[in-house]
Amino acid sequence: RSLGQRRSLRHETEAKSRMLLSLAPAAVVSAADTAAAVTPTDPRQLQWEDNCVYNCPNEWIDDGACDLECNIEACHWDGRDCFHDASECFEQPNGADYRGKVDHTKSGRTCQAWAEQMPWHHTMTVFDYPDAGLGGHNYCRNPTGRETGPWCYTTDYPEVEWEECDVGQPEKCDASEPSLLSSAQTRADGLIPLKLREGANGHVKELEVLYYVANVPPSMQGVKVVLLPIQGDADLLLSFSEPRPTRSSATWLDESVGVKQFTLPASSEFFCGRKPSEDFDGRQLRNRRRAEEECKLHIGVSGFEEGDFKLFLYNYTQDAADAVAGGDMMDYDDFVATSCSPGCDDLRLGNAECDIACNTTECVWDGGDCGYDGGYGFEDNCATACPVAWIGDGYCDEACYNSACQWDGTDCTADSGCADGCMPNWIDDDECDEQCNNEACGWDGHDCSHEADECYTDSRGIDYRGHVAVSAAGHQCQVWSHQTPNAHTKTVLAFPTFGLGGHNFCRNPGSEEIGPWCYTIGGARWELCSVPPPSDKCESSANSVMDYRNQCPVDCANILGNGRCDLRCNITSCAYDAGDCGVGLSLATILEAANEAGVAIPRKGYSLVMVGAGVCSGVAVGLVILRLVLYRKRKEELKLRGYTVEEMKQVEM
Repeated sequence: RSLGQRRSLRHETEAKSRMLLSLAPAAVVSAADTAAAVTPTDPRQLQWEDNCVYNCPNEWIDDGACDLECNIEACHWDGRDCFHDASECFEQPNGADYRGKVDHTKSGRTCQAWAEQMPWHHTMTVFDYPDAGLGGHNYCRNPTGRETGPWCYTTDYPEVEWEECDVGQPEKCDASEPSLLSSAQTRADGLIPLKLREGANGHVKELEVLYYVANVPPSMQGVKVVLLPIQGDADLLLSFSEPRPTRSSATWLDESVGVKQFTLPASSEFFCGRKPSEDFDGRQLRNRRRAEEECKLHIGVSGFEEGDFKLFLYNYTQDAADAVAGGDMMDYDDFVATSCSPGCDDLRLGNAECDIACNTTECVWDGGDCGYDGGYGFEDNCATACPVAWIGDGYCDEACYNSACQWDGTDCTADSGCADGCMPNWIDDDECDEQCNNEACGWDGHDCSHEADECYTDSRGIDYRGHVAVSAAGHQCQVWSHQTPNAHTKTVLAFPTFGLGGHNFCRNPGSEEIGPWCYTIGGARWELCSVPPPSDKCESSANSVMDYRNQCPVDCANILGNGRCDLRCNITSCAYDAGDCGVGLSLATILEAANEAGVAIPRKGYSLVMVGAGVCSGVAVGLVILRLVLYRKRKEELKLRGYTVEEMKQVEM
């Protein structure tokens, strides 16, 4: 996905746990045969006979991440990863450091596991918040620290999305208590030097971070960093000020699929960690830097999927990049080089298409796309970063969820997607995703404010959610999730409540300007927008929030009536998955409930009773029957969703 937006799929996709748990023995053998080409060190190649359970590899236990599949007694509760032995003690007033085991809200509703995207879609994942104690459990947490105390998503769907929990009061804790331990791994022993154009080879585990440092002398006209995953996937974190950047402290974060590329010219206001100023002039800054000492660029490589990678650093200017891409520069030396080879676009490495310009030693043989891997052990891909061996392996993979890879076989919740790269659980998850922001995907549900009007009330327009996408000077706005042509820090992670993401509508993140604005394409770096004046009052739109009691989720559109019970769609507004879940006010069910209530119904009045119970419900007998029917259906829904008897009692309270 775009910068700062991708979710975890290994831990946060419900298809992984449900698919692996439902595999028949024959299907397991088939998946193992399909994955035969995977190297023995690949964590996806499960050694069934040696695991505590077949879908929990031993390598996942005590690896720093709470795995839903391993969080059972047979696997010793995933070691220390899932806080099974943690105390209830916490110190911070907002409970951000709470690592206890309260798993229900103040009203008694059972919590949804953080690693699940069912029934509620969300972005509170261990990858976006690695130090918040999330993962494959349903204990109350406060990942962002923005709420007044620990909370959780509830399983009371579609009635209540989230609620706060009662975890007691903060107090002084023993620092050695497991409750204060983080589940994230940052195992780098030191900073690894990264030299210009030499490249660095590395291996990173899931959630592990390796840290590099690069000297940036005054002679450099800009920096370009390229991260090429060889197996698995890794993310790129960058900062001029933080020696060990994390997802919360990095100035820039690239979590896209496949090759990551970051460019920043020396003329940028962010170059070498300088803070923007009103009188900023790029040329003056560049001239002033020539007499200054070099600065340092800090780079973190974070494991999303375990594997090898190669990291490059280049001197960069846009003019040189354009010339090299066109093959016009003969003097291809350290000073002007902006890619691994002249005419090679680094972003196309490993995209399953052979690019002759990239088929060189310096470009790692086009990521293996031309049939030769130079000994690097590249896997055969059907699309960028999706090895063929991943299809049908029981994991729902973001990189494989596209038409070229047959929508990852049967690994995801839907047999086919609405658009390449738009995962089913990204829709209506409170974050606007560029891949889903199209008509085929229902404009990402409510996430991209597609149905919002132009009305707002704040004098500076921080609540503006309209659709103006050009500046007052007439220049097209840059998509907020893009870092080109203007690199910036106005991301969803940095400003999560200001309506940013995969669109280019004018906004005012942080209320830093006098009105809505945007970064432009072809104009000044940023410009104010011409939006309507604020209003005294705006009518709240019924479509501005998720109301699944009255609206069927957008992501259910492609899977209704497919013969399979999809639990997120098993609600009244979706007519119980168009009948796939066998739930509804059928005549037989009504008669059965009426008999249990001791109500005699004449045969010739059957149809009248159905109409009266389902529509009118004004007749006393109809109310009694309907109440019994809904009670029975509620219990059936809870059973279908996997509730235990104790959990059902809590939900009914």
